[in-house]
Amino acid sequence: MNYDVIVVGAGVVGALTARELARYELKVLVLEAEADAAMGATKANSAIVHGGFAEGSDTLKGRLCVLGRRKFASLEAELNFGFRTTGSLVLGFSGSGERLQALYEKGLANGVTDLELWSGQQVRAHEPAVNPEVEGALWCAGAGVCSPWDLALAALENAMAHGVEVKLNQPVTAVARPEPGAWRLSTPKDSYNTRFVVNCAGLGGGHLDALAGLYDSALTPRSGEYLVFAQGTGSLVNSVLFQLPGPLGKGVLVGPTYQGNLLVGPDARNEDSGRHTHTDRLRAIVEQANRVVSGIDLKKAIRSFTGVRSMAPGGDFLVGPANSQTHQGWLRAVGIQSPGLTASPALAELLVTNLAQEGLGLVPRAGFDPTRRALPVHLSRRPAPLSFAQAESLTKLEPGNPERMVCRCEQVRECDLAEAFSRGVPVCTVDGLKRRTRAGMGWCQGKFCRPRVALWLQEQLGTPVEPVEEAQRSGLHRVQGRDFLGLRPPSDQGRAQ
Repeated sequence: MNYDVIVVGAGVVGALTARELARYELKVLVLEAEADAAMGATKANSAIVHGGFAEGSDTLKGRLCVLGRRKFASLEAELNFGFRTTGSLVLGFSGSGERLQALYEKGLANGVTDLELWSGQQVRAHEPAVNPEVEGALWCAGAGVCSPWDLALAALENAMAHGVEVKLNQPVTAVARPEPGAWRLSTPKDSYNTRFVVNCAGLGGGHLDALAGLYDSALTPRSGEYLVFAQGTGSLVNSVLFQLPGPLGKGVLVGPTYQGNLLVGPDARNEDSGRHTHTDRLRAIVEQANRVVSGIDLKKAIRSFTGVRSMAPGGDFLVGPANSQTHQGWLRAVGIQSPGLTASPALAELLVTNLAQEGLGLVPRAGFDPTRRALPVHLSRRPAPLSFAQAESLTKLEPGNPERMVCRCEQVRECDLAEAFSRGVPVCTVDGLKRRTRAGMGWCQGKFCRPRVALWLQEQLGTPVEPVEEAQRSGLHRVQGRDFLGLRPPSDQGRAQ
């Protein structure tokens, strides 16, 4: 099978790159090692669209963050993946005025135009729950929150509507050069020939480069743990709250998710802890979050998770042609750590520009439509939620009835599962439907709905489906349930400045 371009990796960067390539008369394939799209850093991050002031304009990630952020409003209008502006505040305590001023000036140098330095009084007027010891902050009006996996899925749906192929469960195991100007990628299922390869394989990007004989992209994992609270708890804050950045990044944030949950985290360690979560790390995260706001209710914590992003040598994004002399046609976007999500639309455009410079002809596709089909149910406007008793009564309908309630917490019906299943990117796991419908993301974390979703999916696929999460299948240990109550934050007297 011959292609013009193969994109390896169906995270947000790979998905948006495939969508950009779909604008042209090209034969494009996306290869993904996992059973679904967005399974790496894309599904486990802060989901923040950053302002663009934290990284310098002398770095690629700094420049692309600003460019990418400017594209999110138009992307939302076209793809309806879930984005809204909330604004962000970098909070300063005693003696932090010079550091806030330096961040402000860095943002201006980057071309960010919606920054303001706020007094402590302004901060408290906007954020009533904030620590009263905050003396000032840097406000960015255009920062926001989004649903990262929905962005990746929406981009892939739009790309597939224009002929892009997506193949899941196909890790690249071998790379060959059958002739000059050509590459052959082999997976356990097949081999594929192409003129150009774009390596967007996340943490696996260094290994993929090595298969092609490139050894300059050894990637270092950096893990960060998070705590998620029940839907509705995000109203504790009005915007995304940061502390001043440190050596390992922007530090622990407190903010709302797109769907209204409260999110706190991450910490940062230069290691891949196997995506387990740990009581000591989560306790430290809660303590730092408590320095930012009061009123975090650990009784409403519902889930912990770990995200792992990759760092390239030097710490900047590693993007573009690998070596035009020895590896013509091999491009990569690796080491995409924060603010990779924000930069992703600009990264995709840059990669397509690089491909053209490397010799890929770009003939615009007649009739390209940048919008995807109607919104998935969990992103569209729903009627007022039912009472628990009403939802419970609908769970008793016979299986096969479209109105049968499958998930009481998030009020997902069989018809919602069917709509999600019918969209472009194949679904073969319970968690795949969870990301597409939110079935299992509520208070009980799937204890009620997971077996029902698994049975429904099994009927569609005609093969057995285990009623377990990906985390359970892979043996992950996550702090959960009653253990959250042990993450007691310090008293107000224990707040550090």
